[in-house]
Formats: sequence, C-alpha cells, structure tokens
Amino acid sequence: ADMIERLARFFRYSISSRGDFVTLQDEVNNLRDYFAIQEFRFGNRFKLNIDYNDEAVLRSYLPNMMLQPLVENAIYHGLEPVGHGSVNIRFLLSGEALAIWVTDDGVGMSEDLLRKLNQRLKSNSRQQNSNGMALTNVNSRIRLHFGDAYGLRISSLEHVGTEVELRLPYVDDLAYSRLRLEKLQGAER
Repeated sequence: ADMIERLARFFRYSISSRGDFVTLQDEVNNLRDYFAIQEFRFGNRFKLNIDYNDEAVLRSYLPNMMLQPLVENAIYHGLEPVGHGSVNIRFLLSGEALAIWVTDDGVGMSEDLLRKLNQRLKSNSRQQNSNGMALTNVNSRIRLHFGDAYGLRISSLEHVGTEVELRLPYVDDLAYSRLRLEKLQGAER
C-alpha cells in the first residue's frame, strides 16, 4: 500500500501542470518517493543521503524534475552494475548561488567518456544517443532559464564513483515572482 501511494505521488508530480518551477522541498519529496520505489525494486541495496547547510535552501525555487533524472542516472549507470551502493545529495546555499552535488559510489566512468560528456554539456549539445541524455536535458533546461553561467559539471573516477554538480542561482519568493512576471509579459508579446 505504501509503495502504491508513493508511485501515485511520483507519477502525479511527474505529470502535474504546476508550472516550470517548484521548491527544492518539492523536489526532495518527489526524490524520496522515487528512491523508496527503487529500494523496494532492488531490495534495499541502495541508500540515499541528503545533506544541506541551511533550511532556507529547501525554499529555493528551481525548474521541476532536476534531481530525479540525475539520481536515476546514478542508480542505473553507477550502482546497478555493482549491485549496491549509495547516492549522496548535498545542497549548499551561498549568497546568491545554489550548488547541488549528486554523488554515487558506483562504477564511475572512463576519462574518455567523462571528457565527451563534459564537452557536450559545455557546448549544450543534444546529441541523440542514450549516453547522457538526462544530463544534457537537465543542463539545457537550466541554461534556458538562467543562462550559460549555470548548469552541470561532471567528475568521475572509474571504479570509484561519479559526481554531478548543478550550479543555479538562488531563487527565493521575490525572485520567483519576478520570473513569473517576465514569463507572463513575454507571452503577451
């Protein structure tokens, strides 16, 4: 019953029309539902740890569905091949910036693949192959909303794990209201 409820919430969140932006707390709640489903699926072989320096970080707004694709990547590409491990997510609010790190202790990736993925992210390329599509999608959406100064960066060591770093501006209630107003004014033109 708990799993069905989590699955229903996860699907509702994924298809809801709540807008382009949600609070980080909403993203974390969705992520906890997604991860509980994965724990059930894989028999609790994976663990999720979430850490942050300030409660205010959870009130920050960001484009929806930023975290789940990154955690899904960590499980599918990093942890599944090993059969166990953990995903650690850390949020750091520093002035006008929000940094998010999604780290796994899975298989990691080769230097060549890492270089190619980071080049694709830097150039904002959306090549149509399965390697890194979730990453390029998240990166493109961040840059679409906030510009090229923001986005993803990946670091990885083969047989050690992978870390995906998201750089975003801190969007509080006032900044979110301005973003919504700009979007409405743009739609009227």
